[in-house]
Amino acid sequence: MHTIISRDALDSRLNLAFPARMRRAAPSFQAARRMTEVLGLWFGRHQERKQMRRELPTLTPEQLRDLDLTHKQAEELANKPFWRE
Repeated sequence: MHTIISRDALDSRLNLAFPARMRRAAPSFQAARRMTEVLGLWFGRHQERKQMRRELPTLTPEQLRDLDLTHKQAEELANKPFWRE
């Protein structure tokens, strides 16, 4: 035999069994997709910067002058950790 329970009674039982922090809504599919897109953009920017920093030491003095950089500045940029912009 099944007992029918009201919506309010069910909600109160769920509130007791699962605190609010456990009942947070899961991120929607669109939010997850957007997060994936943002991470992809971030990774692409990271790869571009990494490539540019690898190429900096190989630039000629004329090319550095075109970029308005000194040899010392180019070395500093090339050795800069990835987490610093």
